[in-house]
Amino acid sequence: MMKMKIVSVLALSAGLIACGGDSSSNVPTRDELVAQIVESGGVDQVVAECAADALFSNLTEADLTAVVAGGDPSAEAQTAFTNAVLDCLSGTTVTEPPSSDVPATDVPASGVEYSQWASNAFATSQYGETSWSASESTGEPNVVKCGDNGMAWAPMTTTEEATLTVQFDIPVIPSAISVVQSYNPGAITSIEVVDVNGDSTVVYSGVPKVGADCPATSAFPITGVTTAVDEVNITIDETVLDLGWSEVDAVQLVGVTK
Repeated sequence: MMKMKIVSVLALSAGLIACGGDSSSNVPTRDELVAQIVESGGVDQVVAECAADALFSNLTEADLTAVVAGGDPSAEAQTAFTNAVLDCLSGTTVTEPPSSDVPATDVPASGVEYSQWASNAFATSQYGETSWSASESTGEPNVVKCGDNGMAWAPMTTTEEATLTVQFDIPVIPSAISVVQSYNPGAITSIEVVDVNGDSTVVYSGVPKVGADCPATSAFPITGVTTAVDEVNITIDETVLDLGWSEVDAVQLVGVTK
């Protein structure tokens, strides 16, 4: 926007003096030039007066004659005039609209409780590259009914131990993790948080047990972790209950922002 305004003032200031003539006698007076710039240039009176003064102060008679004849002023005059016009515009405020291509990201204030769903994920094992892949565990829950569903993460086989790693956009001092299991819940044996320094802490360790509900949201409270975390490792063991695939639909991290 500023660049466009500079070009506009430059073109109007230099171009308007060339109207209808081939000698310096056709150069308008300062007041005439100011009026023409205001009328045609979309700038206010102060900027127009400054631009007109910049023109007459930095272009010599030879430069003005060259412009009137359809030519260009000297390089030195052009540079001096451009710098002067920049000074004219330096006091104006130009508001650039936010780009529609880059959506704004809401960043919470520090010291507030914040909950978020995983934004990225990978696993030691996954059934598919798209459906049943680790990425299916990101975002909010989207599996409505209990059952084998490609919109959740599942390991490659029904007889293995596998770890799902989920990552979050905003590091927080964690207070709880919720895991939404959409098929054969209860196989979680370990949950580990990883802080922003790369250090890990086991916050849950247990043995698999059959879940009462399905889908099931299991909440795991966290205490004693004082460094912000942005990654969680969830390990499941399907060999104990022997129920088949154990699938994870979504993971939520709750904590206080730094």
